[in-house]
Amino acid sequence: MTITLNGTTGITSTVITETSDGNVGIGTSLPGERLDVYLNTTGNVSAKVGNTSGSVQLLQSNGLAYLYTAANQPIAFSTSNTERMRIDSAGRVTMPYQPSFLAQAVQSDTTYSSNGTLIPFPNEVFDVGNNYNNSTSRFTAPVTGVYMVSWTCWHDDAGNTGRSALYKNGSPYKSAANASPISTRHNAGGYQADGVAIPVQLSAGDYIEVKVFDGSVRQFWMNYFSAHLIG
Repeated sequence: MTITLNGTTGITSTVITETSDGNVGIGTSLPGERLDVYLNTTGNVSAKVGNTSGSVQLLQSNGLAYLYTAANQPIAFSTSNTERMRIDSAGRVTMPYQPSFLAQAVQSDTTYSSNGTLIPFPNEVFDVGNNYNNSTSRFTAPVTGVYMVSWTCWHDDAGNTGRSALYKNGSPYKSAANASPISTRHNAGGYQADGVAIPVQLSAGDYIEVKVFDGSVRQFWMNYFSAHLIG
């Protein structure tokens, strides 16, 4: 091929190749992409885009692939012209659109005493992605992944046993070999708030809610239900 350097044409390069379908290779005569940069050794190879404000580089080195900036600046990742993730200059990662919610219980002291009765959390504090329905007190997973789920319940001072459990798609969340679901439990005298925090694997469309599993459970405004996608 012929290329132009500093206004001079007719320079032939054996390093740069352009194929008939428009792919350009640097260091390879068989580029498989629109731009294919290759070094036929185990040494570092990189591509760099920058201006006077800074630069971003793609680097292949010692069996690892890097996307990095040498300057003190963040890296942002966007889809649909909207920033979805950012790594700041200190290495902190923020993902403001990760599905998450926090909801509080009813404001009045209420007792729920029938097994399978829904324990409502109608007061949303926040709901990123609008995946929590405060009318049904259900969170529906928008994507498949592992979610950190937590909730608390309030128990009375009469010494009655009370258990609240997480329900997934209408059934208690538990292992196949264990008849007892993951739950709070209280059977001692004195008021007590019990809570659970667990990772839960959900598929897109799965829903979770908190229900009475055994005895009676009391709720007050201080109790909450929460979940967020962790991976």
